[in-house]
Amino acid sequence: VDKVVNTMKGLGEYVKEEVVVQKVLRSLTPRFDSKVSTIEEAKDLTLLTMDDLHGTLTAYEMRIIDKLAKKKISFKFEMKTKAKKTKDDDATHRMDDDELFSMIIRRLK
Repeated sequence: VDKVVNTMKGLGEYVKEEVVVQKVLRSLTPRFDSKVSTIEEAKDLTLLTMDDLHGTLTAYEMRIIDKLAKKKISFKFEMKTKAKKTKDDDATHRMDDDELFSMIIRRLK
């Protein structure tokens, strides 16, 4: 963004920071839609600087990444727990099969 703005300034065209902020907000991916709406409603876009916008979006992105990491860890834990339970169930079934086999052998004697 800064590169484009600096190039335009180098060509003699002045770009208001307000216009740059609005264009950046419009160009964000759908993942940021909720945050863009919040920024537009809560802040005066004519006073919002690119530095403020960058800080706000960076903090939001870090929270998203943190939540995704926690979900991933939680998912891995659930999968390990399910795998252990399945393994325990299999061992129980094998033991039940062994007991059944032993009982049949005893009755045949």
